[in-house]
Amino acid sequence: EGEGDAEPQWRGDKGPVADWLREQVALASEVPAEPESGLEDLKCELVDSEECERRRQLKHAQQFAILPTLPTDLYDREEMEGVIKTHGNGMWHWSGSSTMGAVVDEKFRVHGIDNLNIVDAGVFGQASRMNVQAHSLMAGRMAGSQRAMEQQEDNR
Repeated sequence: EGEGDAEPQWRGDKGPVADWLREQVALASEVPAEPESGLEDLKCELVDSEECERRRQLKHAQQFAILPTLPTDLYDREEMEGVIKTHGNGMWHWSGSSTMGAVVDEKFRVHGIDNLNIVDAGVFGQASRMNVQAHSLMAGRMAGSQRAMEQQEDNR
């Protein structure tokens, strides 16, 4: 197996990860069941109470709930893994998609393509434990300085 090959469980459509993903798609595709009875809503329309107001607020707040709630027991490993598998994503700071050495050289130039540089979190082989934005800004400043120096040398 070559360098950079994925772990066996991540390859193809026959592995456990692919099975799990199919299960998640099936679950997400199911139409949610309708509430058994609208009596509670009707009761709230007729009687004004704190409980009804709380329910009304929760119902309206659901439209703004874009992040999942954490498990009640943060030390329950299985429950936490379930939350991560279901809701985890890497869209905020994608790292490692165009790593230095493999895709770009030390001056952030893409191998084999003239005049194309990549300077973002993708060039880092591993995400740091802090916000990747700081690293990206520093890499951008360094790449800009390198490019300016190259242009000065070309103009001489």
